[in-house]
Amino acid sequence: MTSKLKQSLLLSAIFMLNIANLVAQGNLVSEFEKLLDDQRLDGAWVSACFLNQKTGEAIMEHNADLVVSPASSMKVVTTHAALNILGPEHQFKTELITSGVLSPDGTLNGNLIIRGYGDPTLGSPNFKQSDFMQDWLLAIRNAGIRAIEGSLVVDDLYFEGTPVVGSTSIEDGGNYYATGVYGINLYDNTCKLFLSSPEMAGELTTLVKVEPSLPGVEFLNYVESSDQRGDNAYIYGQPYDKQRVIRGTIPKNRKSFEIKGAIPDPAAVLANEFKNKCELKGIRISEGVNVLRSLETFENEQVIHTSFSPKLSEIVYLTNRKSINLYAAALVKHLGMKERGVGSFKVGAEVIESYWKDFGIDVTGLQIEDGSGLSRTNFITTRQLARTAGYVSKKSEDAFQKSLRPYAGRSKLLVKSGYIERVRSFTGRITLTDGTKASFSIVLNNFNCTASQSRQVLEGFLKAITQP
Repeated sequence: MTSKLKQSLLLSAIFMLNIANLVAQGNLVSEFEKLLDDQRLDGAWVSACFLNQKTGEAIMEHNADLVVSPASSMKVVTTHAALNILGPEHQFKTELITSGVLSPDGTLNGNLIIRGYGDPTLGSPNFKQSDFMQDWLLAIRNAGIRAIEGSLVVDDLYFEGTPVVGSTSIEDGGNYYATGVYGINLYDNTCKLFLSSPEMAGELTTLVKVEPSLPGVEFLNYVESSDQRGDNAYIYGQPYDKQRVIRGTIPKNRKSFEIKGAIPDPAAVLANEFKNKCELKGIRISEGVNVLRSLETFENEQVIHTSFSPKLSEIVYLTNRKSINLYAAALVKHLGMKERGVGSFKVGAEVIESYWKDFGIDVTGLQIEDGSGLSRTNFITTRQLARTAGYVSKKSEDAFQKSLRPYAGRSKLLVKSGYIERVRSFTGRITLTDGTKASFSIVLNNFNCTASQSRQVLEGFLKAITQP
């Protein structure tokens, strides 16, 4: 083969490749133009960025540097950074500790201490775990403790600052998806409230029971029965509140209709439950429970048992697949504590921002408020989201990619979706119709159509540009 022929064939191949790329890009652009022309998005802010995952170059972008509210797409930024900083094998811990002196007759002259380190999964129904309280009871027995001349102390002081960010909506604050983050978290910080409703619509319901028991917490129930289906009840309250208000509606003629709320003080619930379990086993605690609200020191501390959380890779999987705000927010505070010794939202956000800045992302406009996307004062650009979604490292790649959910029946469309009122987003990885692999983010803000219509518009666009 002559050199001229080789050169001709090479130029032809390059030409055909460019044509294929233009066709793929043309499909992406034409489908995006259809999206922009959709009357359902009239008045909405639309931002999108598609990056070639191999080269990092932009395939298509629109308002990619516009700072937008991302909803739960923010979890991509948080979880991907956490996997790389802490490692997929990282685990949270909770310690059971004795202080004081153990007498020959099995009396602990001191305190039994439960010390939390921010594990958001303690007692969570989302994971298959051993019964941690039974593990603790066994540890107490193995330590030879038969009675405690002191208190059951619950140390909830690992994190600093408020359990929720100040920008959390009043309407969200008492509900399960907006629970606070504490040094001790329990049962996903979620309680279940069971209501019975009359046969007729428009009448007050009755609160039947609360699980788990929340000692000292009063619920003022103004929920009414309704002809409408589904849970339209909301719980109003803030961390540590002793009184909560429930408003809204539930379906009429229900004997036991379940709604979910945030536990206002998980450490107090744990203290009460574990004290009761100790007493049922005949272990007397002379001075009751003491939930620490300020730092105290104890003499002769000895760890008798350590409970570990699932691996971080498993936590991130559920954080993104089930969009669990608690887990994302806990990672923010935990990163602050592990990296800089301050377990606050502010310092944790600085750690995450610094990580992505060091990777080479321009973080101008980035504001990580809670790490989950629930707060409306999380701000980011779709270019930043696409860059973080497309980042590949040996340390985190497998765990991160598995945490993205195949969407709309497309195995080659892996996303973290997000929604809060008038915000809809999709961020992740996609194989375009020509086989090009891309990272992407598309965000709608301030749309006037319904929530389902916003989802339908974006879903239709993504299905049209994804390789079957």
